[in-house]
Amino acid sequence: FEISTLEAKQAITIKTSLHIEALSIEELERNEVVYSEVENIVSNSVEINVKQIETTFSVVQTTNIKEGQKVKDNETIIITGEITNTGHIDTNISIEDSLPAGLEVVKVELIKNGEAIDLTSKNQSQNIMVITPINSGETIIIKIEAKVNTTIIAAEEITNKIVVIGGTGKAT
Repeated sequence: FEISTLEAKQAITIKTSLHIEALSIEELERNEVVYSEVENIVSNSVEINVKQIETTFSVVQTTNIKEGQKVKDNETIIITGEITNTGHIDTNISIEDSLPAGLEVVKVELIKNGEAIDLTSKNQSQNIMVITPINSGETIIIKIEAKVNTTIIAAEEITNKIVVIGGTGKAT
């Protein structure tokens, strides 16, 4: 509402109410978290600056091996993780992948803006970690090439998961 005119020494009372409703954990995980500060009170208006403090991610992991497919010794497996910052703020993220026993790193690439950055020399162990900035709306790709070593595979099934941690948000 708007107060168009107010005579000198005239007073009016404005009543407001605030309704606070608790959200379930599932609702909190679906919503972006924001907080606000009262910045400035001028005459009959209040300006509120809203700042977002978390962002959200979409992570899609694929591989060149079909589910249930048996792998052979020395076969190449390519694991691709496509990460999109679906939130509204730019942030730094950590992309982590602990390759299962029986997979040996051959090559690790980070693809940003169509440019592939070779990170193999920094990720020679089973535990891969890449830290990179990601802008709001941006999609980046991590591509991990690994060789199968059947002499040290601990199980008949190989399971792999890429974990993305950024700002105060997390997605797997």
